[in-house]
Amino acid sequence: MAITERIEDYLETVLEIELEGGVPSVTELASRLGVRKATVVVAVRKMVELGLLDHQRYGKIELTRDGREKALETYRRHQHMTFLFSQLLGLDDSVAEEMACAAEHSLDPASERRLAAFVDFCCRSRTEKKEWIVAMDRFVSDPEQLSIPLTMLLPRQEAKVLRLTTTGKPRRLGLTEKGLVPGQTVKRTDDGRGRDVQISLDGKEETLSNLDALSIWVLPVEENVG
Repeated sequence: MAITERIEDYLETVLEIELEGGVPSVTELASRLGVRKATVVVAVRKMVELGLLDHQRYGKIELTRDGREKALETYRRHQHMTFLFSQLLGLDDSVAEEMACAAEHSLDPASERRLAAFVDFCCRSRTEKKEWIVAMDRFVSDPEQLSIPLTMLLPRQEAKVLRLTTTGKPRRLGLTEKGLVPGQTVKRTDDGRGRDVQISLDGKEETLSNLDALSIWVLPVEENVG
């Protein structure tokens, strides 16, 4: 039987109760996971069969060696995700917790390692008071301006290309050959009513399909007043 997301939740909850100094039980698991006791009994029985839990009838629930290893893996992923959303991105604790729960089960080992490395790198940079992390914290906590697809740029408005999101090599190459690369300034020249998007780029006029324009993300240039 495969270890499902729900089983991972059970194992992680058993571990958390232990870390808090409590005694894992059917009643406590039902309360924390928001399910009926009968549901917990069935789940615990399955995990005992898988060799992940030990459970004496009406007694406490204990993690086996394999169960503890799996619980620690899930707990580690959850803590990394929670820290990323709450401490690095500054989201409310309840929102960060909900997002961490949704993300932790979908990570493969390679993805987890990369995200964990990013979190650790940010922590080290904060400890060392690196300028870039200070700037990132300031920008993320109060973003002054966010990027938009080129299709949302207003007529006659200028913007700087921030990134290309197209995944197809031929399309990406075609856009970069036109000069649509990060840092490039563009200006929309059509009235925004047609199916295509017209821009001025280095003094040249270019016509883009809506599909291509959607994959070009730009930062609108603020107009100087006065």
